Amino acid sequence: MSDNTVAAKNILVVDDEFMNIRMAERILKDLPSVSFVRAMNSAELFEALENNDISVIMLDLRMPDSNGFDLYAKIREKYDTPVVIMTADRSDETIHRIEALGMADHLSKPLDPIKTRELISSLLNIG
Repeated sequence: MSDNTVAAKNILVVDDEFMNIRMAERILKDLPSVSFVRAMNSAELFEALENNDISVIMLDLRMPDSNGFDLYAKIREKYDTPVVIMTADRSDETIHRIEALGMADHLSKPLDPIKTRELISSLLNIG
C-alpha cells in the first residue's frame, strides 16, 4: 500500500517586522504542501529549529538582537537547512559575503513575489 500524501514543507520565516513575515507567507501560501513557522528574534529562531522539521529558512539580515551573518554561522553549527537571506541592503559587499558564506541565495526587500516563489519552489523541489 503506497502513501500518496506529500509531506508538508515547513518554511521558517525570521524577521523582526511581523509585516514582513506576513508578506512572505502571502507570497508563498499557494505553494503545495507548505506551512509556515514564524520567528521574530534569534531565540525564537533556534526554538523553531529544535521543535520543527524545517525545509528552508528565510532569514532577515538585520535584526535588533543579531544579524543574519552571525545567525547563519550559529545555524550551521547544528543544521544544514538551506538559508535564504532577506535584505534591503543590495551593496556589492553584502552580496559577496552572502555568496562567500555559501548561503542558498538572497532576496531583496521588499520581496518580489515571482522571484520569491521561484527561489523557494526550487529549494523545496516543488512546482
